[in-house]
Amino acid sequence: MQNIIDIYKRIQQNGSPISKNLLLEAKKAGFSDIQIARTIKTAEKVIRRTRKYYGIMPVIKQIDTVAAEWPATTNYLYLTYNGIENDVEPNTVSLRIL
Repeated sequence: MQNIIDIYKRIQQNGSPISKNLLLEAKKAGFSDIQIARTIKTAEKVIRRTRKYYGIMPVIKQIDTVAAEWPATTNYLYLTYNGIENDVEPNTVSLRIL
């Protein structure tokens, strides 16, 4: 919890425009674009545009629900900023809103 509070305070102190490193750290800690925007009193679309400009995009990760005992047909997928590459290739139409 203290880490989240510390990041929040740093975002608040640094204001806009937010640096690439601080934005990435905030996204990895779980802050949404709208939370960051409200903290520095700007629009969510400004943060989203900045994040995309910096190349900060989530990756798709997969949870194997059967622990590799046999090929899973119903894996759970989630988006995270704490990864380097996708486990599953994204469908660009579905991810356009990110």
